[in-house]
Amino acid sequence: MYKQNISDYPIRDEYDIIVIGSGLGGLTCGALLAHKGYSVLIVEQFSSYGGVCQGVYRDGFIFDAAVHIAYNWPQFERIFSELGEKVEVREVRKKESIIFPEHRIVLRGISELRDQLVRIFPGEAEMIKKYYKDLVEMAETAGNLSPSELVKTGKIMTFKKYLERNTSQVVAEYFKDPKLRAIVNAAQSGYMYNYPWLFTAFYLYNTQGEGRKEYLPEFGSQEIANAFVRALRRNGGQLVLNTLVTEIVLGERNQALGVRLDDSRVIRASKAVVSNADARVTFEHLLPMEKLDKKSRELLDLWRMGGESVGYLTGFYGFDIDVGSHYQVEDDLIAYYPSYDVERMYDDIYAKNKLAPDFWLWIMFPSLTHPKMAPAGCSTAVMALPVKYGFEEGLGVDGDYNCTGLRWKGDPGKGYQRFKERISTLFKKRAEELFPGISDHVVFEELWTPLSFEKNTLNYKGSSMGWEITKEQLSRAKTMGLPLTTCFPRLYLVGNWTEAGAAAWSASASGEKVARMIMDNDQ
Repeated sequence: MYKQNISDYPIRDEYDIIVIGSGLGGLTCGALLAHKGYSVLIVEQFSSYGGVCQGVYRDGFIFDAAVHIAYNWPQFERIFSELGEKVEVREVRKKESIIFPEHRIVLRGISELRDQLVRIFPGEAEMIKKYYKDLVEMAETAGNLSPSELVKTGKIMTFKKYLERNTSQVVAEYFKDPKLRAIVNAAQSGYMYNYPWLFTAFYLYNTQGEGRKEYLPEFGSQEIANAFVRALRRNGGQLVLNTLVTEIVLGERNQALGVRLDDSRVIRASKAVVSNADARVTFEHLLPMEKLDKKSRELLDLWRMGGESVGYLTGFYGFDIDVGSHYQVEDDLIAYYPSYDVERMYDDIYAKNKLAPDFWLWIMFPSLTHPKMAPAGCSTAVMALPVKYGFEEGLGVDGDYNCTGLRWKGDPGKGYQRFKERISTLFKKRAEELFPGISDHVVFEELWTPLSFEKNTLNYKGSSMGWEITKEQLSRAKTMGLPLTTCFPRLYLVGNWTEAGAAAWSASASGEKVARMIMDNDQ
């Protein structure tokens, strides 16, 4: 149920494979290669493994740091089966709702969403039907490819007009009623508010497809990482924590030969080095930038130009009551919008980096579907809001905290602590609008910020999904991120900063693909 106990085995001088970072991409790659007989070392700079797929264990309560749902569970199940692992899961997101002052929309499939909107806005019924018909046809015409595959195969240009407009722009072309526009935007956008419509449409299609079910392990997402670590260690692989890689060592032909650790020791890799680190860390700190070839440098500059994706303000709350029975709530996820001015809300948060009085909020109750994540008779809640690192003038940091990319040091200061306390209080007050008196039952609370994720994962500015995706990057790079292969022979990339795209399952898929590449090249 909890993290695997990692023993301190001595690090040898040489391994077949060295993996930098223990996110899902690195763990998947390392576990699969160890299963095939390769000697594998995974090096993790933090005190626990899993990257954003970590559990937060507090006072008998279990919270997911970032991965609250395992989309595309059959993919994980297939890999676990190959590795001889079994992970018990429970269905999640049985009922999702979007709540506005005058409307409550239940998300249980695109057709039900469409029918609800037709009933509420009969004057725009034909355009509502057309909108969701177009959305589904677009997704199905693409052959059910993921956004990453859609870009890579070039099929994305079939939908060029959607690529050049964000969700709000497309929604405005279909609908007149501002409340209808707000609801449709809310159903699709959230943290992707400024992404091309194509992406938010795929998100809705892939999460609200007819009859689709989604899952999460009984004790949360940490169990996914645990399964990979069990498989790695059972097959002789090694994972070391609290150990920082400071350099990827190159040979005369710029091939990856191994890594240098923070104690200056060099560990050789006879087959390959795989970086699951943030792409900026990999290229700006672990490698000599001057040795990048022209194409790779231009591609890296293109993605850096768009910047990092959003991070999160995430509040973890433990209650001394069963929220489900006390409030008669069935929704394990609620997106609450106190007003219909959705576009302005998004603009306040993402463009102006400020929290307006009517800010929107995700409210999740994981213990409704996963009761083992809370003590008997108690409940958990996670309240979250996607924000940028510079939100409210840098999260209130007024101390000497600094992250160089490889290391963080110093203290964020008292201003940062006051900022966290204020945000957590505002989150609880917002929740009170739907669940009066719920604050009185809080027995545990903790707020994480993008800085928290930066410290835990070394992801640039606490980015949760790698790069920010823009239409210029997609049209020029024709990928969702950097390629899995690099200009340095025997060096590979995995994770959400790569062409695999941003999601837990896509990060894992990148690790699987690189493992297969290494095996194929070794034959």
